[in-house]
Amino acid sequence: MQDADILFKMILTGDEGLIQNRIIEQLGLIVSEEAFMETIGTDNYILTRIVDEVKVKISLWVISLDSEFQQLRKSYYMNASILVLSIEEYDQDLHSKFEPIVDEVFSKTGKIPIAIVANTSEKKREVPELLELAAKLDASQLILDVENLDLLEEKMERLIRETLFNTEVGNAPCIL
Repeated sequence: MQDADILFKMILTGDEGLIQNRIIEQLGLIVSEEAFMETIGTDNYILTRIVDEVKVKISLWVISLDSEFQQLRKSYYMNASILVLSIEEYDQDLHSKFEPIVDEVFSKTGKIPIAIVANTSEKKREVPELLELAAKLDASQLILDVENLDLLEEKMERLIRETLFNTEVGNAPCIL
């Protein structure tokens, strides 16, 4: 197999659990020796996909927020294309939780797109607060439902495509 035309490095961090597992699953990242590499404080998945007739090597880095890995994880951010924040549990102080992470990533990457993925299918009351968080963090994309797996796959494809090809999504977050 020839080399990819583009390397797309996605950083996935935040709350561990269902959302992160669903993203990994929907990207088609089946855990195998060829596609998976475990490193201290992170898991790395690799796959190659054709996106709009361009061969893309997707490298997904699932990075732990545990403070014991803080020094290590900074080196994992280099050359990232997008930061995806997963929110399993709604909390009144999400901005204080995620702002330092965004600052830490941007200190290594410069400004890159941010996507927030949360499951609000049964908790619609959280949507205004998540929109506010997306605005504060200048997130370009907000994915609010991870229950419908086909829809999630479509949303992840769109997230990759828009990030790769710099599709304008406007100033407000694009709710996918």
